[in-house]
Amino acid sequence: MPKKKKITRYPDPPAEQINPLDGIMLEGDSPTTLGGPSSHAAHSTSAPELLHLAYENSANGIWLYNDNCLAVLDAIAAKYPEGRFDMIFADPPYFLSNGGITCHAGKMVSVHKGDWDKSRGPEWNHEFNTEWLRRCQKVLKPNGTIWVTGTHHVIFSVGFAMQQLGGVNLQVRILL
Repeated sequence: MPKKKKITRYPDPPAEQINPLDGIMLEGDSPTTLGGPSSHAAHSTSAPELLHLAYENSANGIWLYNDNCLAVLDAIAAKYPEGRFDMIFADPPYFLSNGGITCHAGKMVSVHKGDWDKSRGPEWNHEFNTEWLRRCQKVLKPNGTIWVTGTHHVIFSVGFAMQQLGGVNLQVRILL
């Protein structure tokens, strides 16, 4: 007689999920750029504005935002100084949009994703990685976990930035 498989059952989500970022405003002219103006700072208005919700699935507690990550993380940290998240999944820029090409489905194609993915040199790229990771530390709950995806172009900077930041319990999962 075949052995029965054990089925893991997860509890149903609560009937009503509350968006933890609902009502968070991005402050105008907030210090979200590194070394002056850049395409990473999408917001430079003087009036606060709401976050840009890109996808919502309230039934499962999923809200995705498309905004300046530094400004959003600053706004979350201001609202939740004790930390808000148990886990962060990050897919930071790989800084590959510098006129390069790759092979996809047997054809040469551009790797240009946009100005946000252009390298401004290794020092600037590393400073950016350090800053978004520093802000992630602020919004993670104690013993929080951060998962970071990356290619060999950026992941070593991310790992080194985590070592430099130290002082917190980050459980790192690097996905290549």
